[in-house]
Amino acid sequence: MPSCPFCKKRELTGDDLNTHILRKHPEEATDLSSQRNTQRKKTPQKEKYSPCVVDGNNIAYHNGEPANVNNIKLARAYLQKQGFDPIIYISGALRHSIDSTIDLVRMINLDWVREVDGGVNDDEIIIEEANRRKCFIVSNDNFTEFRDSYRNKDWNLTNSIKKFKIIEGKFQLL
Repeated sequence: MPSCPFCKKRELTGDDLNTHILRKHPEEATDLSSQRNTQRKKTPQKEKYSPCVVDGNNIAYHNGEPANVNNIKLARAYLQKQGFDPIIYISGALRHSIDSTIDLVRMINLDWVREVDGGVNDDEIIIEEANRRKCFIVSNDNFTEFRDSYRNKDWNLTNSIKKFKIIEGKFQLL
């Protein structure tokens, strides 16, 4: 019988193990899901996840400086638990001001986070990706300088921004 790799609880099978990990160890769920995805092909369950684009810099700086890599991990775990496939973008400069460069580089290498090249406006990339996928953006930024450019009948920037909060180590969409 499989057991939880984090707390060693036994007598867990199939989806029960996944459910247990998502509920009891959400910050670790992303580690486990990436390991499983590299070991086998994409499961049909993964395909039902809806994409959302995440403003990684905005989340990392949510509690002020220095930028906090754990905020990005919390956001990713929360969004996955809610049934979303988060596409997280960060600026090329974030790795120089974050509290754990090693963790950030690891997340980039695992393709959990996409780093925008230096000199490229990450906000534009975030908006273009969300517009292309017709999905929402997780950010507390209003993107006011881009609103007129992204207002059409298929997708509206203003209506596509989902605000969030992080309180006592818990991420939540508003």
